[in-house]
Amino acid sequence: MHDVVADSLVRRRYVLKLLMAASGSLFMLSRAGRVLAEWPAEMFGADNSDDLLKRLTEGESISESNAVTLKVPSSVENPAIVPVSIECDLDGVKSISLLLASNRHPMVGTFRYGPGVAPVLSTRVKLEKSGDVIALVQTNDRYFLKRARVDIKAFACEVIKKPAQTVVK
Repeated sequence: MHDVVADSLVRRRYVLKLLMAASGSLFMLSRAGRVLAEWPAEMFGADNSDDLLKRLTEGESISESNAVTLKVPSSVENPAIVPVSIECDLDGVKSISLLLASNRHPMVGTFRYGPGVAPVLSTRVKLEKSGDVIALVQTNDRYFLKRARVDIKAFACEVIKKPAQTVVK
């Protein structure tokens, strides 16, 4: 009799664990749908940085600013890992958008900042070819832009050539 009660308790616990796991999974799936629904396909699908800047600013004017610091190397050997660092000495920064003008799809991302948060961004990006890296900073009332060019050097493995062969007759 004792074994029957113990077996039924084990089964109940197993069923409860399965139900809890299933309900947790359903909860996560319901939340994932909301997040994915906000994907701005028109921004990440853009193929021209000038058009993308117009979309991001909704046609408002953009000013060049020395208050935005964009640090990138002037040339790189490996375009797969290009370090980018952006800092702002502006008040009321809402977001920083990062674009790669020479890539087929120039949008890297938009990073939003709350009040009291230092507007600093540091990441690595992949360049398809030499071109401009663009930082677009949105403040409470204006947009500011900073751009810097990055040139891609030839990979070391492409530069090395086989030595000429000597033919002896």
